[in-house]
Amino acid sequence: MKLKILKTKYHLLSSLLIATFIFVFTNENLINLKPLRSIDQRIIDSYLTRRGTQLPIDSLDVIILGISNETIQELPQPYNTWPIPRNLYAKAIENLNRAGVRVIGIDLLFDEKDKYSNLNDSLLFNTIKKYKNVVVAGKLEQTDWRYEIKNLNGTNYGNLFYTADSSIGIVNVLPDEDGVLRNYVPFFHDPVSDRLLPSFSFSVMSKFFKTDSKRELRKKDNYFEFSGIKIPAFTSNTIFINYYGPSGTFKQINLIDVIDDENFKTRTEIETGEDINIFDDKESGLLYSELFKDKIVLIGSVEPEDKDLFPVSIHPEEDESISGNLMYGVEVHANVIQMIMDQNFLRRGSFLIRFITIFILIITGLNLFAKVRALKLKFDFLAELINLIIVLVILYLLYELYFYLFIKYNSINLFVPPALGMVSAYFGSAIVDFLKERKQKILIKGMFSQYLNPELVDELVNHPERLTLGGVRKNMTVLFSDLANFTTISEKTEPEVLVEMLNKYFDEMTEIIFETKGTLDKFEGDAIMAFWNAPIDDEKHQYNASLAALKMKKKVNELKGYWSSIVGFDFSIRVGINSGEMIVGNMGGKKKFDYTVIGDNVNLASRLETINKVYGTDIIISEFVYEKIKNDFIARELDLIIVKGKTVPVKIFQLIDLEKQSIIYSADQIRNLKKLIEYFESGLNFYREKNFLRAIEEFEKVFLIEPDDKPTKVFIDRCFDFLNSPPPDDWYGVFESKIK
Repeated sequence: MKLKILKTKYHLLSSLLIATFIFVFTNENLINLKPLRSIDQRIIDSYLTRRGTQLPIDSLDVIILGISNETIQELPQPYNTWPIPRNLYAKAIENLNRAGVRVIGIDLLFDEKDKYSNLNDSLLFNTIKKYKNVVVAGKLEQTDWRYEIKNLNGTNYGNLFYTADSSIGIVNVLPDEDGVLRNYVPFFHDPVSDRLLPSFSFSVMSKFFKTDSKRELRKKDNYFEFSGIKIPAFTSNTIFINYYGPSGTFKQINLIDVIDDENFKTRTEIETGEDINIFDDKESGLLYSELFKDKIVLIGSVEPEDKDLFPVSIHPEEDESISGNLMYGVEVHANVIQMIMDQNFLRRGSFLIRFITIFILIITGLNLFAKVRALKLKFDFLAELINLIIVLVILYLLYELYFYLFIKYNSINLFVPPALGMVSAYFGSAIVDFLKERKQKILIKGMFSQYLNPELVDELVNHPERLTLGGVRKNMTVLFSDLANFTTISEKTEPEVLVEMLNKYFDEMTEIIFETKGTLDKFEGDAIMAFWNAPIDDEKHQYNASLAALKMKKKVNELKGYWSSIVGFDFSIRVGINSGEMIVGNMGGKKKFDYTVIGDNVNLASRLETINKVYGTDIIISEFVYEKIKNDFIARELDLIIVKGKTVPVKIFQLIDLEKQSIIYSADQIRNLKKLIEYFESGLNFYREKNFLRAIEEFEKVFLIEPDDKPTKVFIDRCFDFLNSPPPDDWYGVFESKIK
């Protein structure tokens, strides 16, 4: 009982430990600690990089019109310097619309007048107003605290062309603390006008969907709603960018290639006198390639000198350097736009998944660490080394699981909380195991000395982790034995003689049970109950119980000659053995309890002991025992029976001897017994086929070996009964026992 209380305290302590771990590692304050958040961010980056490019370049809906050094160098003088004349943007808009483009986004801030001519500004303004499918970039100023936005640019948001059709997209981005751009802000609040302004990508998509982003873009509890699309929020005001690949993933075309039509002369065309017309050449021009048809085109700088570069959360596979993850701002917007087009959003893993993961890892960790320590390896550091390897393996598997969820379900699950839970479970388990083992060793010896061999008691004291205590279901083997004719013997024998006989008998039987690693349950009259596989695990419990039964039979055979001469009666032992799931533990009241087993499988063993009377046998085992020992023991299948109170039939077998190193019989006897079993099984098969005449013929062959074989007599009698009164059509050889 004290051990039960101790185990209860251990479970309570473990439960409190688990609850504490889960509370701590699901707490948002812990998750948001900068060092831990940084680890999770880098793990997410590794997932994106490992996944690589999502779609072929030709399947993407966004094309980048890059303002590169090549574009600037191809402009005729004096326009081949930055910034380029704005009439060229107007020409690009004209030509792109000729090519069937859906939306154009210009990721450039036009906050000052054109340095060449005011007419260039007017031309661009009127072109934007004409086509109404152009979005220009705007900007809000940020204070030293990066999340605080101020509008220091008045009502045009740093772009002179905002009033062309009021289609502006804010290009401010909010990198994480490490400078990496992982999140994107769908809209910004303008503190001057007190209104919401869409970011650049969302403004472009509003043009694409032909909706009003100021009305269609709304923040809900944990998502943004945009034109009927639900976009999962990653933080309170951002979404996570699901990059389609590293820099260069989206098709890039030089701006000069779109403005080089028949009405424009590039520097090369002027110098060579050759009219190339990359855009509208009749044979190879971009205009006729349908490259831009129904596409979204973003115009922006792709020159490193412009410093419109951001570290992002994806690297090219061949370049894991710090500079390898740089991406132009216009490419970032392209990724967000494509993500909205495909509704290919990354979402934060649910709190429930995090909770379950931490719970499973802590439970698994506590159990694995305890089991490794229970091995009691020669050197303690080996157990800790194994546990450390277990931690690393589980963390690797967790990483792979989260990567699978990322690939399969676009789910981002934080790695650090469950990882910390696993590591902490390692240290927590050491504390709990120490507290548990400290008191167990004191209590075990006194509790089990009456049940077990002293050597096993010492083993339990030295290895308390091998102990199985109350209230558990376990696959075990139980044995019941009884002395035949004991009631008659007890009535005819003097009490002193009877007690002396029983004490000697119990001593011998107990020694055999202990010798075969069994647990002595109880004596009841002349009956003995014992079981195997508790409190110490025994992988060979069916074997050891069967061996005990044979040794008990042999010992009784040795004793009965002397006893018969004293009491004047012959007697023998009957044994029933069954295996299966049972409930084992300390059972009783507060002041008196026994370590015992209960359950249907226990009751079946008791019935098998009694059923020996039907067949005139001494040891009967169930099919559940036989299947585990059939290669080591000689046994004869007796019958298919339904014991009283049950409806499911069970095969029963007569246990005869060991296959090798026989205990009961000589080698010659074993050979004869095997032949006897062969005849008997043949008769049994005909019996079950309802061929009772042929069954009798086969059974009678048994008498050639053993004229007084009682099971054979039982079946021959049954065959004659069935010949006189045939069984029903659905009978399949089952015998229903009426014996309790």
